[in-house]
Amino acid sequence: MLLTLLWIVLSYALAVAAVHLAFRWRKKHTSGTTNREVEYVLVTKQNQSQIEWVVRALMMYAWLQGKTLRLTIIDEDSTDLTIPIAQRLTMDQYIDVKIVNHTEWKPNTDRLALEAPIPIRLNDPDDWAKLPFVH
Repeated sequence: MLLTLLWIVLSYALAVAAVHLAFRWRKKHTSGTTNREVEYVLVTKQNQSQIEWVVRALMMYAWLQGKTLRLTIIDEDSTDLTIPIAQRLTMDQYIDVKIVNHTEWKPNTDRLALEAPIPIRLNDPDDWAKLPFVH
């Protein structure tokens, strides 16, 4: 019985070591070649019922992918709670958020992006297909 227990512990230890070695090898060979950032541009107008779900889902998606989320929220003069909800959700999170009015928005040209931001107009049902978890 003791021999069986030692065999199980040894098997688990070898599995843990193999996972760590594979992770280090992958990290060493893919550093600098993959984009570790995903950027979305959300265009909102009276979307207080959708904004919380979308922001939380994008944060979860980025976390699961191991990427940093950059989020630009362009508001088209909402009179509901769209912007306060977005500000509350992104206050303590580790994401880069920019909330602007549609008259003030200019595309971010101060940095080199490997991938173009993904624009999503929340009032357009066809744009919901651009979200990674809605198909």
